[in-house]
Amino acid sequence: MSEPTASRAFSLRDLAAAVGWWALVLPVVAAGLWLAGAFSPTEPWWPDRVVLEWLAAHRTPELDRLFAAVTWAGSLYVLGPLAGLILLTLLWRGRGCDGLLLALGLGVAALASSLLKDLVARLRPDLFPPLIATPGDGSFPSGHATQIAAFALAVIFLAHRRGWRGQAVLAVALALLILLVGASRMYLQVHYPTDVLAGLLLGLAWVLGLERLTPWIGGGSRPAGEAEP
Repeated sequence: MSEPTASRAFSLRDLAAAVGWWALVLPVVAAGLWLAGAFSPTEPWWPDRVVLEWLAAHRTPELDRLFAAVTWAGSLYVLGPLAGLILLTLLWRGRGCDGLLLALGLGVAALASSLLKDLVARLRPDLFPPLIATPGDGSFPSGHATQIAAFALAVIFLAHRRGWRGQAVLAVALALLILLVGASRMYLQVHYPTDVLAGLLLGLAWVLGLERLTPWIGGGSRPAGEAEP
């Protein structure tokens, strides 16, 4: 495992890159407002309708149980304690910068998702009976998709910063988990595909920008030999 040796100084390139990633949220919000205003829960935008119809037509008892279970991987009831445990471990090892990336990555992503739900106020799909209790908040973006994307990408960055072995395996496993959680929200009929896509973009864009700033905010550094992007 490699240890950090070269300090990462503040750079305007880092700030510009972070702002660039975060600016992706603006078209996402615009798309959400358009979808909420132009379409109804019973007559959604046609790509949303086609995907939800296909998923409803391919329901099986086994898939019902699988997706009802895997969807919890995107919930704060699961991700919150898990992130807290990792954060405590990082702080105990004196890696506050890494802890900052994880804490802000998940926490702010979850908060942003909640705020956007209130702003966009898109109603949940009403094409087929949902397989779980329908949440009472807005549909756009998917909070579960936002949270799992932010958490997973933050963990991948942490592994890369410290040169952990098995990074590729970890990245593939977390990418698969992201896809499964996103698919579960559609399969269970509690989100439109565009909700899930928006959540994934929100979570990934936030952490991609945050990763550029946390090293100098938290006084962190890059592993030896790693060039600054």
